[in-house]
Amino acid sequence: MPKKGYKIKRYHRSYSRYSPGVLWLRRIGALALICVLGFIGWSAYGPVMEYLTREELPVHVTSSVPSSSSAEESPSSSPSSSQEEQEQAQPTVSPAQSLKAVYLPTSLISDSNQLQAQLTALSAAGYNGILFDLKDSNGNILYQSGLEQVAEINAQVSNPFNLSAVCQTMTASGFTPIGRIHAFRDPIASSRIEDAGVQYKGSNILWLDNSLENGGRSWLDPYSPQAKSYLNAIVQETISLGIQQIVMDSVHFPMGYGLELTQYAVDSATVSKGQALSNFLSEAQTAAGQIPVTLYLSGPGALGQQNTYYGGTPLDLWDSLLVDATLSQFSDGLVIDGQTPIEANTLTPQFVLETMIDTLAPYSSNKSVIYLLPSSPSIDNTYNAEQSSQNVLSLLEILTKYSIENFVLYHPNGSYPAL
Repeated sequence: MPKKGYKIKRYHRSYSRYSPGVLWLRRIGALALICVLGFIGWSAYGPVMEYLTREELPVHVTSSVPSSSSAEESPSSSPSSSQEEQEQAQPTVSPAQSLKAVYLPTSLISDSNQLQAQLTALSAAGYNGILFDLKDSNGNILYQSGLEQVAEINAQVSNPFNLSAVCQTMTASGFTPIGRIHAFRDPIASSRIEDAGVQYKGSNILWLDNSLENGGRSWLDPYSPQAKSYLNAIVQETISLGIQQIVMDSVHFPMGYGLELTQYAVDSATVSKGQALSNFLSEAQTAAGQIPVTLYLSGPGALGQQNTYYGGTPLDLWDSLLVDATLSQFSDGLVIDGQTPIEANTLTPQFVLETMIDTLAPYSSNKSVIYLLPSSPSIDNTYNAEQSSQNVLSLLEILTKYSIENFVLYHPNGSYPAL
C-alpha cells in the first residue's frame, strides 16, 4: 500500500526575525564591507598580475666566480643547486691568463714549511703556477695514492706526499697546481701488469731497452688497453685531489737498443704509432674532463730529431704543448734540419730558446705552447744567483719580443733567483 505524502504546514508569519531598523543597519554594513574588499582587490591587482604574467630571465654564466652584484641579482638560486654546481665545476687554467710557473722538486713539495716559503717568495715575484712530479720515469707514484692497482704492483714510494694538502696550499696562495706524469717510460707497471709491457717479437717475454747488466728496463706498450687504463686511473685520481693541469711526459715509443725486436699489442697492425699516441692523449683528456692535458716535448723532439719514437712529427700529436728549451738536454750538441750539429760548448740558453720558437712558428697559430726555461745558464745546471738572474731576465725578454706569455722556469733543485 503506497505511503501517504507528507503534508507541509504553512504558517502565516514573516521569515525575518528582525525589525525593519535592524535590517537597514545590516544592509549598510554589508555595503561597507563590499567597498573595503573592492579597494583591497584593486590595490593588489597590479602586483598580482605582474607576478602571474612575468617572464623568467635567462641565466648567463659569465665567470666561475660571481661578482657581488650578480650574486645579489640572483636570489632565485637555491643553496642546494649552487652547492651542486660548485662540486661539479673543476678549476682550470684560464686561456686568458698567462702562465708564469716554476718547477719544484718532490723534496720541496713534501715539506709544508719550505713549500709555503717558496710560494710566498714566488707570489711576490709575480708567479702563479707550480709544476711538480706525480709519477716519475722509474714508475714510482710519488703522492699518496688510493688506487688498488698502485698498491698491487708496489709502485707507491715509501714516503709519499699528501697531494690534496699540497694542492690546497698552492691554490690558497693563488697558484695553479700542475702535475707531471711520465706515461710509457715505466719499468714497474710494465713488468707487473699483465699484457701492459712491450714484448720481444714472437714471445711473451718483456723487451728491455738495454741488457740487464747495463740496467735495461721494460716499457709500457702505448697500444695496450691495460697500460692506458692504469695511466688514466692516475689522471682521474690526481685531478680529484686538486691537480688543475696535467703534463704528460714520456708519451712516445721506447728508446734504446734492439728496437727492431719490439712487439706491441694487436692494434699495432692497423693503427700507426702516431695515431696510437694521439689516441692515448685523447683518452687521457677524456679522463681529465675539463682539466687540460698538455704534452711534454723535449728540445730534440721538437726539432725533429726523435720522430722515430713518435711515429712522425710529434708537433702534430696534440694542440697543447710544453716545449723544453733547457740547455742541459743538448749535451751532445744541437741539430737543426739535419745540418751539422752545433757543439754544446758554444750553445747559450738564448740561442736554444729562439731556435725552439722559430721551429714552432708554423704551428703557433693553432697550438697552445708553454716553454720550459732554464734557470741556470750552464749546461750542467750549476746555480749562481747573479748569473741565473741575468739569464732568466734575458730569456723573458725574448719571450716578450715574440709576444709569448706562458712559461715554466726550471731547475732540478728548485733554485731560482729573486726576480
